[in-house]
Parts: sequence; structure tokens; C-alpha cells
Amino acid sequence: MYGNNYKNLKKQLDDLYRNFSVSNKKQNDPVQFIYNYKKKDDQEIIAFLCSTLALGRVEQIIKTCKILISKLGDSPQKKILDDSFIFLFSDFKHRFFDGADITTLLTTLRLILLEYGTLENLFISELKNNKQNYINALNAFALKIKTKLLRQNNSIKKNLIAIPQDLSACKRLCLFMKWMIRKDSIDPGVWNNKLAHLKKELIIPLDAHIAKFARKANITNRKNNNWTTAVEITKFLKKLNPDDPLKYDFAICHLGISQLRKLRNQ
Repeated sequence: MYGNNYKNLKKQLDDLYRNFSVSNKKQNDPVQFIYNYKKKDDQEIIAFLCSTLALGRVEQIIKTCKILISKLGDSPQKKILDDSFIFLFSDFKHRFFDGADITTLLTTLRLILLEYGTLENLFISELKNNKQNYINALNAFALKIKTKLLRQNNSIKKNLIAIPQDLSACKRLCLFMKWMIRKDSIDPGVWNNKLAHLKKELIIPLDAHIAKFARKANITNRKNNNWTTAVEITKFLKKLNPDDPLKYDFAICHLGISQLRKLRNQ
């Protein structure tokens, strides 16, 4: 599938990564909000919530994340543990998620924090339970959150949390893990101190822009944007950069967003 394109594509991606204006584009990405907080415990909460809401046009995602952050204040973890968020989101709306969805999600996060202390501790626990297998641990991590979520409210939107075993692309879950584990000028690497070795295991957050690029570059000919496609694209990127296959993700994604914005403005 990759043919003679391999070396040329690597050069193009390296040039794209090197010349990409990170500072400007980061302001048009929800990753910016993680940098508003100094404490790891607050960063991981904001990262999880912002990645969960990363659906639709980036402009709307940014707008919704700003609303969320304004309600959770200077210490999101404290706000959640104090159980003082119950009536804050009655008028919340983002795509098909509403106030009941976000309140149930925050309640679920509270239960996890009370049991594990942090989301990082939960993931490390699942990593140990799954003999350091990243994909199995990721699945168990998401399943644990979703199970607790449904116990709180069985009528909650089922797609609020995606699970790899269901074979959806799990773009938002993979985005969260990228933010947590990768550390560079873009990704904050909140869990990097303990989990940096998992950088090479990350799966690309597969959105429409990444999928379009991958098909044009003949990286995949799969038509469905699902987990299998995300894994296939990641395997190719791993051939280009074995230790950090997601290095090019941000640049490719925002290149697609920029092109789409230009088309809208024509």
C-alpha cells in the first residue's frame, strides 16, 4: 500500500511539523485549556472533559470548553470533590450532550477521584491489571468509567464515552491519552513522568481531517473511520517514527482545519 511514497511522505511530514506555527494553532485547539492550570490533578480533569467534548467544529468546541471552565473555576478537581457542581450545568448544551450528561459525567469523575485519587492512578491500576498491555489497559480504563457512568444514569448518552472493544475510532479517548502522555510544544504530557514509555503505543485520534489525509497519501484505503482504521494509520506512522508515531498528528489535523476554513470563507 505504501509503495515508493514512503521516504517522500516522511520528508513532507517532517517539513510540515518543523514549519508549523504551533503558537497560533494551539490557540485554536482545546489543548490550550490544559495550560491554564498548574496542578496535575486539575490538568487531567480539564483534559478529560475537553477531549470528551471534542466533537464538531473546533470553534464550537472552544466555545463550549470556555463555558465549562468558567463554571468549574480555578480548581476543577476541588469543585468536583466538593460536589458543588450539581446545579451548574442545567442549561448546558453541546451537540447532542446536555446538562444531565455533563452532570452525570462529573459525578462519575467524583466517584473515581474518591476511589483512586486521580485518573492517572486509575489508568496505572488498569495497566498493572493488564500486564502493561497499553490497548487492553486503555479499554479497561474506558470501560470502568463508562460502567460507573451508566450506574449513575442508565439513560445517559451511550456515546459520551467510547471504548476500543466496541471498534469505534475512540478519537476523543485517544486525544486525551495523547495529551496525557506526549510532551512537546503542543502536548502537555501531564502523565509523562510515569508513563512516557507509552508514547510509542499511542493510537492516533482519528478525525475527518486525519482520515482524509491518510487516504490521499495512500496510507489506508479503508472507508470507515473506525478503530481498525485508526490502528492501521498509526502503524504506518510508527514506521516513519517508531518512538513517537503521533508526532505529526497536530500539524496534519490543523492543516486540514485551515483548508476547510479557507473553503468556508470563499
